[in-house]
Amino acid sequence: MNKKYKGILWWQAVLLLAAFFTAICKIYIGMDHDESYIVVMGIRLLNGDRMFDTMWDLHMTSAWPAWLGTELFYRVTGSLDGLVVFLRILSVILQFAVAYIVYCILKKYFAQESAFLAAIVTAAFLPRATQNLEYGLLEMLFVILTSVLIYDVIRQANDGGTVSWWKIVISAILFSVAVLEYPTIILAFPVYLVAACLLLNRKNAKWQVPLVFAGVCAICAGIFLVYILSYLSVPELLANIQGILSDGTHAEDGRMYSYGTQMLSLGKRSVMFLGICAAGYFCMKKWFPQKENILFYLLAVPTAVLVVSNVTGIRPSGPIGLQVRYLLATVSGLVLYFAGKKKDRVLFWLFMLPGFAVYLGVMFGSNMGIEENASFLYLDLISVVLFFSEHIIDKKKDRLTDIYPEGGKYNVKWNQRLQKICLITFAAGILFTRGYFVRITGTGPANITEHRVQMTDGVLAGIYVYPEEAENYEEKEREIRSYSDSHDTILYLGGEALCNTFTEGQFTSATCISTPVFNEEWVAYYENEKHPQPTVIFVDKENVKDLDEFLQTTFGRFLVKKYGIIPENVVEEEKFYIVIVPSARSFAINGIK
Repeated sequence: MNKKYKGILWWQAVLLLAAFFTAICKIYIGMDHDESYIVVMGIRLLNGDRMFDTMWDLHMTSAWPAWLGTELFYRVTGSLDGLVVFLRILSVILQFAVAYIVYCILKKYFAQESAFLAAIVTAAFLPRATQNLEYGLLEMLFVILTSVLIYDVIRQANDGGTVSWWKIVISAILFSVAVLEYPTIILAFPVYLVAACLLLNRKNAKWQVPLVFAGVCAICAGIFLVYILSYLSVPELLANIQGILSDGTHAEDGRMYSYGTQMLSLGKRSVMFLGICAAGYFCMKKWFPQKENILFYLLAVPTAVLVVSNVTGIRPSGPIGLQVRYLLATVSGLVLYFAGKKKDRVLFWLFMLPGFAVYLGVMFGSNMGIEENASFLYLDLISVVLFFSEHIIDKKKDRLTDIYPEGGKYNVKWNQRLQKICLITFAAGILFTRGYFVRITGTGPANITEHRVQMTDGVLAGIYVYPEEAENYEEKEREIRSYSDSHDTILYLGGEALCNTFTEGQFTSATCISTPVFNEEWVAYYENEKHPQPTVIFVDKENVKDLDEFLQTTFGRFLVKKYGIIPENVVEEEKFYIVIVPSARSFAINGIK
């Protein structure tokens, strides 16, 4: 590796081509209920729904990028056919643009190869394995930009330059937007403030930078609150927030017990990989005696196991499988940092520590587990590739030649090559995860080699899905169109949010989340006559197996009482129980198209 090298190496060209190829795969292949939820939230804003008012989706504050993309697409094309492909393309462009900014800034302070690897991680990483304008990816990109910009400001100021105040302002705006995407990551906010105080050498800047950062964040929060209060009173907002937080999809019951079980499982796998890496080290100690090689092996071995076990079919996994590798990589980076003599404190404080804070924030707000959420350690993984790459570059050959009485330089050269292979393998593994795996509902095993067919109509036009999925979508759309027209407002009760787009009329919903719990939240929403009321209710049989049992639940009893539902108003089809709301619908069932 050469710190002054300006060109593109062959392995960098390969990784770049892989990044573009995997992006194309993600644009056209696969669909799941969670992504449907993201897309429909954007459509809700397009239709005039307002956050905290007629829109009670738990992730609604993250919906504005999808809305902007949907608005642009609809204005240009006049329809929503092919919307998902367009939103995915926008997300790829944004992700690559952020990766390029990361590369340009970090290249000022790190070797070109180190900056390149950090950019590849940025360009290929998908925290939720979803390539769309969704909260996981957007939060990641905005937080990365925040850290990179503040890193640039501090390094430039400490090297004798001026404080770039405009970068502090932009970083604060970006972090505020990131918090909108995923509110619980606000745990990283005090980390940035403390980092600026500790790292800046100039006395005045030590306090001015964090104050400006905090002030701009406060202004952004104030603007957002003023916007919400422009159409809601404070009592209405508080009442609606209470209803939103009762959604039941992120309940705390049994979470601590579950964490204990997960940690035990993670401990077993971690010990297994550590044992494999230690054994590999002792087997190759004669030729590669450097102890830090174990840390490099911890980057490469879990990645190799993931690739081999999936390609061979020995143990297929989904896109969030074996994410213990990210936890092990993070620990390896910490060990390398604290064991090394040359420490980049700025990188540690602005990447490693905020990364931990983001991860804890996501754990607090998520209904997923310790390993599943390990993909939100993206800041730590960027710092890991920088730590390890710079370690290879800065390793002085003359410090190791005394290990080898003969041929020292040759052996040191090969040891560095081994370390480099391990590091590139780790980065390539992130690209493999993005391109090979396909996220499906339930995040089970799925990959790009499976047979799929292309959707030709609707918002999914251009997307390749399983044949049975395509048939399911088509049948559900047929039934919804058969029992509703342009004058209707449908209420879809199920986990596939895209069903809301199948009607020629309008749709209403408390939340379009993919794991709905039809509880008091829904009752509170439809008790409010200001909210759109349904004329036809479609109860998805995938979520509700028995309509009579459903009508005995809290929300079911409410529907019967409020809308006067009787058996004569219910039609059972293959995909839905269809309830005609007699108080809102004038034509009889036998008059349906």
